[in-house]
Order: sequence, then structure tokens, then C-alpha cells
Amino acid sequence: MQANALICVNRAPAIEINAGRDAARSFSRSGKSDFWAALVRFASRSAAVFPEPQGDRRHRLPAWLKAAVPLAAQLEQYSPRWLAQDAAAGLAIAAVALPTAVAYPEIAGLPPAVGLYASILPLIVYAIFGSSRQLIVGPDAVTLAILGASLSQLLPAGSDEQKVIVSAVLALTVGIMCLLSAVLRLGFIANFLSRPILTGYLCGISLTLLIAQLGRLTTVPLESHGLLRPLVELAGEITRVHVPTLCLGLGVFLLMRLLRGRSPRLPAPLLAVAIGILLSWLFDLQSIGIALIGEIPASLPQLSVPVPQGVEFDDLALNAFAILVVSFGSGIVTARSFGAKNRYRVDANRELIGFGAANIACGLFGGFPVTGADSRTAINDAVGG
Repeated sequence: MQANALICVNRAPAIEINAGRDAARSFSRSGKSDFWAALVRFASRSAAVFPEPQGDRRHRLPAWLKAAVPLAAQLEQYSPRWLAQDAAAGLAIAAVALPTAVAYPEIAGLPPAVGLYASILPLIVYAIFGSSRQLIVGPDAVTLAILGASLSQLLPAGSDEQKVIVSAVLALTVGIMCLLSAVLRLGFIANFLSRPILTGYLCGISLTLLIAQLGRLTTVPLESHGLLRPLVELAGEITRVHVPTLCLGLGVFLLMRLLRGRSPRLPAPLLAVAIGILLSWLFDLQSIGIALIGEIPASLPQLSVPVPQGVEFDDLALNAFAILVVSFGSGIVTARSFGAKNRYRVDANRELIGFGAANIACGLFGGFPVTGADSRTAINDAVGG
């Protein structure tokens, strides 16, 4: 019953055919997305094998094409009348993705513009080759935390430009490793990634991530590493804490928690960031020492093969493998969770292809390793994705 690229349409189980019909009908009930997310939404519904349409065989796509490229099967079924509703649904996802795309790269010490690059093209590529109908692929806090640790090891004193290049190389390497794993049919390993194990690991990463942001939240440069030593160092430098920055950061955080608690469908990150921008504009917060991101380049990324300088390939490969394990583990658990909720099966080998293609595309356009984003996927599912 796996929605596998090698499964023939004529041999598809009836339950998966029904899932395909249900997925097609669900488009008419969806509510809110932009053009890119619209492509993702109807493409990512192609995890199940769709039945052959009735009508003239001359207008049907080849079965091998629909098996190799899930998007092709959905394009054959797609009706133009669904596009307006799907376009509206994508705006909701874009509204949530925009602030996270700008803020998340800071976790790994990368420029904000790189987050925008990693939020567009990988999303489209995953829609073409992935199997989950709800999964939103893009920047992820956990993956970026591990990427930041890798960059600190590979480039202890590297410039922003060097970090961007090495991040792109890591994305490219992760993508190639994913495709090789799919060829070797290693997707079964995902069966051993239980939710409790991954949840415990993610909790540890979350604590590390929280500690790592204390310096930016207080404007106190912290040199220590680990969980307790930065807290001790911060306690010794408590008089250097910039109170306005701390109050603004905590206020935005509490506002997001309040909005999410009241209405999970609201784009809490976008609203919180919008309020922060409004306050900065009205009260000139920069004049009291609150740092601003500054201008973000409006240019689109250029296709190029990143070439790192002064970094050993063995070290790159080892760090890429660590990122692969965590990012794929997190992504496949998220994809399977929402697949089970919506009564369809996610194929791990197809996900390896989807993640691999998305990361390769991201690396070639100057991005960083990406995976499935839990919060944006949950919102996509909540609005009918």
C-alpha cells in the first residue's frame, strides 16, 4: 500500500485510489495560500496513487511519468476552478513563513536573505518529488541549530560569505546523500525513528537553542558553550543587559504564545513581527539601542555550484551526515504524523527523493539544509491543506 514511485497505477490498492479522490475533493474546501504554496498544496497531495481519469486516452499522461513525478498525476486531475481558493490558502502559509525565513538564519549566524532563498525553491521542488500532502519544507530551527554548530567547527573565524558558501555545500551534500539513500532503499530506517526518541532529542536541541539566543536577547556577548556555563556567565554580566531589547524580545515572545493559545489558525509570528515593526517605526527604537536587521537584498539568488575554501571534504561529509540524520528524522516523523491524521501512507523512500531534490536545489541557489517544518505544516493542515 505504499505510495511508491515504483508502484504501477493499475496495481494501486483501492484505499489509495479513494484517498486520491478525497484529496482532489478537499481542494474545493481549502482556504488560504500564494502561488508557490498553491503549487505545493495540490502537488503534495500526490502521495497516494491517483486513478486513471475517464476519457480519451490520448490526453492521459504516461503512467511512468506519473509514477516518477507525483506532481504530474495531480496536474492531470487539477481543475482551474480550484486555483483561486488554493491561492488564498497559500497566503496564510506565506504569512507565517516570511518572518521565520528572515529570523531563523540568525540561529546559524547567516544573513537574513539566505532564509528567503531557502523558503521558495525547495518548497516547489519538494512539491514535485515528495509524497506528503501537507508537509511544508523550508528553514527549521533544529536543523539550523545543528548547522550553526557545524559552521562553528568548520569555520571558527569565517566571514559571512564563507559561511553562506559552506552552508550551500552542506545542503548540496545532504541532498546527494538523500538521493543515494533512496537508491539503496534505506527508507526503512525511518521505521526505527520513534516519536519518543525524536521528541527527547528535539527537546535537548530546543534547550540548546534557547540558551544560544540569550546573548542576542540581552545584547551581552557570551563566550561560553553548553547549557549551564552561559547562564553563569550571563549572571556575572547582569549589569550589561540592555533592558529595552530584553523587554521587546520577551514581549514579542509572550504575544506569540498568547495569539497561538487564542487561535491556532492566526499567523502569530507574522502578527508579532508586524507589531514589533510598527513599534520600532512609531517610537524610533533604534535610537534607544535596539538593533535592527537592516536592508534585505531584493535580488533573486543565482544558480551556481558552491566551492568552499579551506574546508576538508571529510569534515564536510561528516557534518552533512549529522544534519541528514536529524533533518530527515524530524521531517519524516512530521510527514507520517500528518499522513496518519489524514488517512494516507507516506513512503520513506519517496521522502528521501523529495528531501534530496529540495536540498540540492537549495544548495545550488545559495541556501542551506532544509527539512519539514512542524509549525507551518500544522497551519497548512489546519487551513485545509
